[in-house]
Amino acid sequence: MKILVCEDDPVVLKTMEVALRLEGTEVQLVSNGEKALACLAANRYDLIFSDIHMPYATGADVMEYVRQHNISTPVVIVSSDDEEEVVALARKMGVHAFLSKPVDVEKVRKIVRDLKK
Repeated sequence: MKILVCEDDPVVLKTMEVALRLEGTEVQLVSNGEKALACLAANRYDLIFSDIHMPYATGADVMEYVRQHNISTPVVIVSSDDEEEVVALARKMGVHAFLSKPVDVEKVRKIVRDLKK
């Protein structure tokens, strides 16, 4: 399973990497939205984790790219902003799941395990 993680917080990025590697996945890490969009243009992934607030392009921009290019990869939005309107916007965009920060490693691993079934 190949996973893209888009996150500008280095601590969260490392936490995600550790959680995903525990599941035996191939992980590509990027620290901003612009790099995420470049990765999506060049590669295919089985799952995408994206922060909603990133420099250069947001998690919403990542979701929009996925929709415009008919990419069927599930997207999980990760954010410290878990207000109802942000969660509702993420759901409206068609995200697979929404994770609040601080990231719960077990929740990350469960998402991966469920998708592997």
